[in-house]
Amino acid sequence: MDQSRDIKIISAAKRIRDEHWNKSSNVSFATKSSNKIHKEWQRAIKSEFPQIEIECKVANIANEKIDVVDVENKIAYELKVSGNNISHEFYKNLCKVITYNCHQNKNSMIKEFVFMSDAEKIKSFSRRLDKKFVKSIKSNYSIEIRLKGL
Repeated sequence: MDQSRDIKIISAAKRIRDEHWNKSSNVSFATKSSNKIHKEWQRAIKSEFPQIEIECKVANIANEKIDVVDVENKIAYELKVSGNNISHEFYKNLCKVITYNCHQNKNSMIKEFVFMSDAEKIKSFSRRLDKKFVKSIKSNYSIEIRLKGL
C-alpha cells in the first residue's frame, strides 16, 4: 500500500471539511455544504492521483457509488461530512463495498474500507461497533475496516 497516498487522501478530506463545514440546523444549507465538500475533496484527489476512481459504480445494475476508490491499493474511501446518522451511513457504505467486490475478480477486490466523519462521532461509533462483526467482515469478505475521525 502507498501510505503517502492514503495519508494525502484522508488529510485532504479533513482539510476541505475544516475549511467549508458549517454545522447548521438548516437541512438544505447543510446538504449543499456537504455536497460542495465532497466535490472539492474528490477534485483534489483526482488532480493529484489521476488513477483514482471517483464516484465509482458499485455494479452495473445499481446506481450506488463509492466516493473514492484507490484501485491500485484496493482501498475504498467514504466521507460522511456531518456526523449525523453515522451508523446508518457506515453500514450502507460497507454494503456498497461488499457489493462492489461481488462483481470483481479476485485481483480487483477492495481489501480495505476507510470510513471518515466527525472525530467525536467516529470515536463514539468506534466504541459501539461490535468487534466480532469487524472480525467477521475481515474473515468472510477479506475487508479491513478503518474508521477515521476528521
